[in-house]
Amino acid sequence: SRRSLRFIPCCPTRRRIRVQDMAKYIKMLNAGGMGERGRVLKPETLEMMLTPQNGGILLDFDAKVGLTWLLSDDELNYAGKLCWHDGSVPGFSSYLGTLVDHKLGVVVLTNDPRVASDDIGKQTLKLALRDKVGLTPPSPFIPAYSPPVPWDQARLDSLQGIYVFSHNPYASPFPYITVRSVPDALEWIHPDNGTTVHIVPKANGWLSAPGSQATEFEFRVVSGRNVMIAHSDGQTKLIAEYYSPPSVPAAWTARIGAYQATNWQNDSSASPVPSGELVVVDGIIGFGSYVLVPVSDTLAYVLGLNRAGGSSVQVLPVAPDGHEEIQLLGVRYRKN
Repeated sequence: SRRSLRFIPCCPTRRRIRVQDMAKYIKMLNAGGMGERGRVLKPETLEMMLTPQNGGILLDFDAKVGLTWLLSDDELNYAGKLCWHDGSVPGFSSYLGTLVDHKLGVVVLTNDPRVASDDIGKQTLKLALRDKVGLTPPSPFIPAYSPPVPWDQARLDSLQGIYVFSHNPYASPFPYITVRSVPDALEWIHPDNGTTVHIVPKANGWLSAPGSQATEFEFRVVSGRNVMIAHSDGQTKLIAEYYSPPSVPAAWTARIGAYQATNWQNDSSASPVPSGELVVVDGIIGFGSYVLVPVSDTLAYVLGLNRAGGSSVQVLPVAPDGHEEIQLLGVRYRKN
């Protein structure tokens, strides 16, 4: 993308970050820490940044994380050593990735929330790698065949419940699924669109769709957490965590409705004012694409084993009219 980023969330001081500036940063990384005006990082410092630091974090599974950098990606692991990161807040998304072994890099900055910056960045790297060295993605991984086997119904019953996604694939106020047992299988239902997925036990101890092993699911306790895990294309990753919701305080039920940001400033016409809907479904408080766990009538936190997980959500009175505003990740929302 050649579009410059102009993002002013709550601050009167405007700052422009250009793709040209980030391109210089990528060049510095690919030059072993040397910038246009001399050395920026020592080689050993850069090497430490690009060395996995999370070997003992069981919930990370196959993910490799360095100092700030993410060092693995299902789509790009075939390309050798890589580092990347992305980021987003309402109205802004970005992606920066480098294929270290091949001295290739890309940055995508956008104020248009409809643009999938990660997808654009990764596809660009794939095409650049193909053109530079002729390397293309490998054929899909085919797991060893595992036949269906019966499980005791009590074992299936024990897996029932609500599971909150680690990364919300639906970007809706319903970032969870309800898992229920049926004879010889499990079903999960997504409350947003009613989609039902049927999975059956296999001899390898996992579950998958009756006629496919493209993605296999596993339920187990990891680091004291009851989690749902996906095995796909030779990779293992966390999907969701079991959640038993507490009772919803009446103060939060009274807040059901549509909200819009009040402290938003952005000079990009492509970026609408952030909005969200607070809902209560199945005893779960949903706001935007997050599940909120109430701590009191005016405080909650974001649930989930992800970057936003644990973030505080505050309900603030606004003078002089006394209307409430919900503050989440630096943005304040008022009910329409």
